Order: sequence, then structure tokens, then C-alpha cells
Amino acid sequence: MKYDFIPDSVSEHTNVYDVLKERGFIEQSTDEEKVRELLGSEKVKFYIGFDPTADCLHVGHFMQVIIMMYMQKYGHTPVVLIGGGTGMVGDPSGRTDMRQVMTVETIENNCRQFKHLFDKFIDFDDEWEYIGNEGVFTPGHENKKPAPGKAVAVNNARWLRPTSTSSGRSDLCSM
Repeated sequence: MKYDFIPDSVSEHTNVYDVLKERGFIEQSTDEEKVRELLGSEKVKFYIGFDPTADCLHVGHFMQVIIMMYMQKYGHTPVVLIGGGTGMVGDPSGRTDMRQVMTVETIENNCRQFKHLFDKFIDFDDEWEYIGNEGVFTPGHENKKPAPGKAVAVNNARWLRPTSTSSGRSDLCSM
């Protein structure tokens, strides 16, 4: 397993919520006890999204990767959502300047570079695929359930790019 470099002795806690809190990854939560109870009683599938605005990760991205590593170590299933579709539109973070428009080829290259970096830290089910999707109005499905203890990765370009032209999405999302 790729996450074996987090030692089993990293914490005395057996619930990943407690471990993440102890390590400083959780400052506050809406309903801490319910979240803690859920993560202690069930194995959940969760996602974290990454827009490929460059061909490498920055520290903010890496913090999320570390959280996914801990969650996976404690038996949960990470879904790495690579934003090949959302990376084509404006920045939703409240910035006043638009995100620089990149070509589809640049975005795809950045997505491949992200996945290559994720592969170094997260253990993926390489047989899992999101298939059959032809846009947001024709949802796809997974070809199989992820193998126990494995993560999955999906690129939202698969369902966002077929919906309309990139310039239309950029215009709409910048309003």
C-alpha cells in the first residue's frame, strides 16, 4: 500500500476523525460528534476536487492529499475529482480577475501530471472507471465498485465538456 509510510503508531486513536483533529487538520466542524460517529462506524466514500490550473500541485493541494492518505489508511475510499471541465471556466473563489483560459491540450496535460503525482501518495483501483457518460443530462456509472482500500479518480471533463462550448461555459460562469 502506498500510504504505508504513515506508521500504524501515528496515533493512539482508532477513529480517523480523532487522528486528523490531533494532527491539526480539523479546526472546527458543524456537528463534530455526528461526523466522528460516522467515520468511526462506517467506511465512507468522499471526494476532494482539484482544478488543474498548473501542471503541478501546490502546498494547499498537498494538504488535501495528506487528508486523503489518512482517510484511506483508516479504510475510507477517496474519490479524486480532477477538474478538467471546471478548469476551463472562471475561478469561483471570489477573485476579481478571470482565470487565464487554457487550451484543452494544456488542461489535459495538467490533469495527467496531477494523476501522476497522486499515484505517488494514494493507492488507486486502476480497473475502476466512470463510463457511459455523455454530459450532465446523460449520467454515467462506475464499471465496478472500487476494490476495498483503494481510491478512484475521475475527471469531470468527461461530463462537463460535452454539454456546451467552452466559451459558453466561461461566459456563463463569469457572470
